[in-house]
Amino acid sequence: MLRSYKIAAILAVSLLIISVSINIINYKSSKRYEVAVDSALDYFFSNYKVGSINRSLHYVLDHKKIHFGEAGEAFNYFQRDFKELANMHRELTLLYGPIHSYNNYEKISSIGTDNIFDMFLDYSVFFEYLYDNNSESLDVEEEGLYLNFNELEDEVIKGIEIITEITGELERIRSESYKNKNINVKDVLENYMIRSAEYFNTQEVQEKIQVIENINKKLISQAKI
Repeated sequence: MLRSYKIAAILAVSLLIISVSINIINYKSSKRYEVAVDSALDYFFSNYKVGSINRSLHYVLDHKKIHFGEAGEAFNYFQRDFKELANMHRELTLLYGPIHSYNNYEKISSIGTDNIFDMFLDYSVFFEYLYDNNSESLDVEEEGLYLNFNELEDEVIKGIEIITEITGELERIRSESYKNKNINVKDVLENYMIRSAEYFNTQEVQEKIQVIENINKKLISQAKI
């Protein structure tokens, strides 16, 4: 009887140790997951440079010229930056899904077309063909190569104004998502993704996006073969 009791006691202790070990492993895994998620979100938000792009666009409108690289070496900054921003936005939507159990995912998804990811790509295309179609009209100054607004049609300038307005509003939404100092980065993600999608889907923004798409079609049709 004593032997049976000892065996039962040993088994009970062993099961307790196993249970505690599993809980510790799960806790550590959970903590590692939380740290990994927070690190990923911090990285993507720190590189989600919609604000810096918007400031550069305001500089363009204020000075009525677009810089395209250093003196003697052309480079299309806006084409690159909007493509990178599009990819960053897509990565954030992919992170949002599992973190928030895909709640409201259909509103913020970057799958298919007619979403913010696609809009940023349209902006990249806008500046790609704007540069390609005017590369022979670039002037040179101390700061580098630039395209003067005098070389641009009014509808293209209007396109730049639209892009500046929309990126400015997205930066305002992003900044407001950080206002609460106690909010964690996952809640910041949810706040920004939902609110930016709601803004994107307003009739006013959709109409302005259509203007950009129409300008892009014209710019592409004018491209040098």
